[in-house]
Amino acid sequence: MAQRMKIDNTIVGMNKAIQEMSSAYDQLLNKYYNRLLKLLKPQDKATLVTTQKDWLQFRDTESKLIRTLSKDEYSGGGTIKSNIITSSYADLVVKRCIDIFNYYNNIVQSSK
Repeated sequence: MAQRMKIDNTIVGMNKAIQEMSSAYDQLLNKYYNRLLKLLKPQDKATLVTTQKDWLQFRDTESKLIRTLSKDEYSGGGTIKSNIITSSYADLVVKRCIDIFNYYNNIVQSSK
């Protein structure tokens, strides 16, 4: 008999689920980043490496801004703010993962 999945609809439970999703997408991002890196010519790898470092810096500073703007003094407060912060971070990671995958996939598809 199939087990029922326990769903935690609390703020903490939702944040945990979003963090787990972010982690899974981060792993995929790294997987396809490394695959893309292997497909590039040596002289082109530096561009990808630099761009990824810049993106990581952007992700971190954007997350800091989101946390700052979510302070009670700017947002009016509320427990939902932690969900907004967690989701905003996840959105950044998911978008970058999709972008990196698309770069990789375009090269793979064009070489067929």
